[in-house]
Amino acid sequence: MAKKTITKEVNVTESNYQGKRTKEREEYATTFWKRFEAYLKQRGDKLSTLARHMGLSPNYFISASGHNSVIGIDIFVKIIKSYPELSPDWLLTGEGMQFRGLSIEGNNQNNKLLENIELKRKDMLETVNEMRGLCTRMENLQSTYTTGKPPKKVKLR
Repeated sequence: MAKKTITKEVNVTESNYQGKRTKEREEYATTFWKRFEAYLKQRGDKLSTLARHMGLSPNYFISASGHNSVIGIDIFVKIIKSYPELSPDWLLTGEGMQFRGLSIEGNNQNNKLLENIELKRKDMLETVNEMRGLCTRMENLQSTYTTGKPPKKVKLR
């Protein structure tokens, strides 16, 4: 009798495990397709074009993404070969960098360059504003010289 109870407990546990695995696979598939479709949209590519390029039916990926289907490793490898710049880790898990060859150090260097560019842009705007002020003063002086009267003061916005 004890053996029968154990068997039932094992079957329930296996059933729960299968249910969790199915749900987990669906979640991975959903997030995979969301990431991949966003990437394709960013590039201006379409799932149907990629499918044709791989020798598949144009509706293959559209159907798979619509049903959040899990793709086989052979199709995944073809995707990665078609987009070698795309990181397989990011595509599968959403972790890490989206593109291969980028590192945190590289991003820090890019951020420093962007900060320097922004500082230079602000300096240039400041210089342009100073030059505008000088131009206005020169126009006022020219007006005074030619008319003999000081110009009317105009409030600048």
